[in-house]
Amino acid sequence: MLFFYVTMFVNALPVLRPIRKLYKREDIQVFDFLCILWTLYYVFIPIMEQEYIYPEAKAIFETQLFYFLFIYCLLGVSILWDKYQGERVSIINITYYIGWIKKLEISKIGYLILIVSMLVTLLFYLPHVSVALRDTSENELSYSESSFYIAWTPVIVFVGSILSLNLNLNIRDGKTNLISIVLFVSFLLMCFFLRRRPMLFQLVIFSLFFYALNRRLISKKLMLYVTPVLLFVFYVLFPFFNIIRVNSLRYDDRRPISSVVDIITYGMDNWSYMKEKARSDTDSRFVNLFDAVYSLADVNPPMELGSLTVSEVDLALPSVINSNKGKGSQGKLERMTKKNTDIADSVLLLSYGEFHVMGGGYAVLLYLMVFFLLSKYEQLFRNRMKLYLVAYFVCLHIIEVTWNCECTYGGYLSWFFASVFLLIIIALMEKTKSICISY
Repeated sequence: MLFFYVTMFVNALPVLRPIRKLYKREDIQVFDFLCILWTLYYVFIPIMEQEYIYPEAKAIFETQLFYFLFIYCLLGVSILWDKYQGERVSIINITYYIGWIKKLEISKIGYLILIVSMLVTLLFYLPHVSVALRDTSENELSYSESSFYIAWTPVIVFVGSILSLNLNLNIRDGKTNLISIVLFVSFLLMCFFLRRRPMLFQLVIFSLFFYALNRRLISKKLMLYVTPVLLFVFYVLFPFFNIIRVNSLRYDDRRPISSVVDIITYGMDNWSYMKEKARSDTDSRFVNLFDAVYSLADVNPPMELGSLTVSEVDLALPSVINSNKGKGSQGKLERMTKKNTDIADSVLLLSYGEFHVMGGGYAVLLYLMVFFLLSKYEQLFRNRMKLYLVAYFVCLHIIEVTWNCECTYGGYLSWFFASVFLLIIIALMEKTKSICISY
């Protein structure tokens, strides 16, 4: 047990650097953001949720050493980047890049596009996809529904980010735009019925934009207001959603409003005796990223030496290019852990499967590859093609890659192909001046 706490303390030290930058209101880059998130998942959550792990097992040593190599390599990359590229306009310097945005112009047609997108989300996306409005254990998504979910999710990210950016720019410039406020509040209310991850991601986007554009307003008084809201989200809202997601009531398209009210009422009526189980389910999910690598270390299978990464690249390529594509590494990793249940996929899990303890450094290289490709992609649109709104959308994705720790590596890479159609639509919006960004 002593070894567990000592290694956790050592592995937590790198997060002091981004925390110090936040305290001093300095710009942060994606490596800082990544350091904060992985420290949360691999240090703080395992300490708080020890009942779900076995801190005295021999696998803890390899898991902690693996993470030590990862987080300190990440720290080294962060320091070197700040030293040589810290003042560069790049999506890797995420808050500096967002703060560089001068103006966002939305025409009447642009507002109409945003409103229609929100209506489509409300009427067609939420009722059939949101776990709060449907019982996924009894009615799995059909192929058409799952395709719609995959295709529409980036639209929600884009719409929400535009509303967040517009509001934060108005705050920075001292402007009051009633339409922007109403749309943002409406979107925020709608977000409460999204799945937990996209809902949190919208909060992350708004927080990053606020820090990048309005950090001068951050004060102790503001934090006193924000902290209770965050506590409410984590300790009330998440358990509440875990209760209503397993309810016996079903969403009815014929009476959408009353159906939603019935489901919420069910959650409130059952809150008193189901809240502890719901909170336990939430906590156990938070520790899944750590548990996946820990379970793999406990089994100690042979190293794959790059074959898992190749299978992820193979999966990421579209069928038009790669007609004989495989199924990726997910199934193989599940078999390697000797678990019959789904495990939390991540770059760290893939890296451990490839090189065991030495995979910590390899995980940093995998992240660097994705960041490098996205950075070049953004520069292509911004510097060569002068498509600033499209470049902004690429910036959104690097935030999503950093935030979405529980994702396959193939999922990060497949975005380059899956996003082409949406990038064309965004480019058309910019060319028609429906929504424009200027730097």
